[in-house]
Amino acid sequence: MGNRILAIMSGPDHLAWASAESSVRGLKVLDIARFELEPGQSPLELLPEGKWDRVLCGVGGRRATFRFLDFPFRSRQSVQQVVGSTLEAHVPMTLEESAVAWDWAGSESRPPVLAAMADNDELAALAERVSAPGRKVDRLVWTPACVLEIYRLSHEQGSFVALDVGHDETVLGMFDEQGQLADLRVTACQPQEALLERVAWAYRSMSPASRLVIVGGVALNPSGENDPLGGLKEALGGCDLQVLSPDCPLGLAEGHAGDWRSHAALLGMIYAAGGNPQLPVLDFLPGLDTERNGFRPAALLRPLLPWAVAAAIAAMLSTGLDLYRLDSSLQRIERRAADIYTRAMFSGTTASDGTLSKNRAAAGSGLRLKMEMKLSQFSREASLASSAASTGLPLRLMAVLSAAVPADLPVTLDSWQQDGRSLRVAGVSDSFESVNRVQQSLEESGSFASVEIRDVHAAVNGKGVNFQLTLALDDVGTGA
Repeated sequence: MGNRILAIMSGPDHLAWASAESSVRGLKVLDIARFELEPGQSPLELLPEGKWDRVLCGVGGRRATFRFLDFPFRSRQSVQQVVGSTLEAHVPMTLEESAVAWDWAGSESRPPVLAAMADNDELAALAERVSAPGRKVDRLVWTPACVLEIYRLSHEQGSFVALDVGHDETVLGMFDEQGQLADLRVTACQPQEALLERVAWAYRSMSPASRLVIVGGVALNPSGENDPLGGLKEALGGCDLQVLSPDCPLGLAEGHAGDWRSHAALLGMIYAAGGNPQLPVLDFLPGLDTERNGFRPAALLRPLLPWAVAAAIAAMLSTGLDLYRLDSSLQRIERRAADIYTRAMFSGTTASDGTLSKNRAAAGSGLRLKMEMKLSQFSREASLASSAASTGLPLRLMAVLSAAVPADLPVTLDSWQQDGRSLRVAGVSDSFESVNRVQQSLEESGSFASVEIRDVHAAVNGKGVNFQLTLALDDVGTGA
């Protein structure tokens, strides 16, 4: 038997859920249900019983505030450090009262980041509303990305715009030629009289590259008389309007083949739990109340403790053996060095012999004199080279840096340090985009073999961005 998955979407007056089973044979959706809640009725009465391996609860698109963010680096640790404060500057929420979720929106070298922020109390209340023994919510997933994952699976070729009219909200997503999410809009469904106007505005605000629009959801009836989207094609400027394929991209049990297109969010959540989604999945689990949802870090660390102890013992044994080998090698090298010194200084006779022949002493003294003269020559050459480098190279580097960085960039270089053919530069700019432009300008100047951003973060006083660059000098940069 495979892992049992339960996906839940809970609103003030309705409840929807889907169950599935994930095994080596694949992912299969077993059941889908939706209920309208009576006044005062608890959703716990309508959820399926049993023990579940994974329980997901959907966070509606309008419960979170989201943005696409660009950073001049691709490092998960660096993004994690700055995404919260960067997003906070664009949304009407604060980090103290909110949870932040983010994920890459593409696969290129520096893809945009899709980030969202939701209220901590709302998330905890949402998870608590549908949790019960054996059915504790362990993931809170933002539903718009899940909806669009189903559309991507149903239409994998070329760019298009997905339009899903759900029970609670309407989601529009723009896909590029590689099937990656390029833009996203979320709008309300009610009142229906304003739905067409909202959809048309959201479509025009994205400036889609493709005229193909694929429609799905509860209002899936483009030719019906009472269809709220009956004038959609004209409102979107005569776009190529198509209906979402009737073939579900996931395996469905019998009886659900006809209405699956009304539950794209639930199916996307199932796929996010049991598959490998390509689109960003925003998971708000770090913002949950750990006492309410039963998530305790100690419970996760306890099974790993024996493995950690065994790994520590193995590491100590390996380190001790390496130290013993290094000590033995060091002793052999020291003995060899002492022997070479003795042979060079005394021409094959050790100092403990007590007496040295005149011929051997003369030979040893002559060899020592030659070595001392050679050493003196190397010292003079090194001193001259160092003097030349200290007077010419820094000036050339400063000239190259000044010429490479555009004058219109608000960048101030505070310090720089040269170590051989490597140069480390530190400075302050007004934004992450300016740091990115500085790196591009230095790369395009052709004066450096490589330009790497070692560190970039918002300044402590909130004014500007501190950064460090590492530049590898080539023949042009060094003037060699």
